[in-house]
Amino acid sequence: MTNDKKQMTVLIPFVEAIAPVVDLKSNRIEITPPPGLLEINN
Repeated sequence: MTNDKKQMTVLIPFVEAIAPVVDLKSNRIEITPPPGLLEINN
């Protein structure tokens, strides 16, 4: 059994509505993408 996952780059607008949490100490950004944003290039 193989688990082929295709990696892709998704550009996300860096606005507070979509990236409300930016933690520089942990190098972490939480996003709340609107419906369809992550699937736009599929």
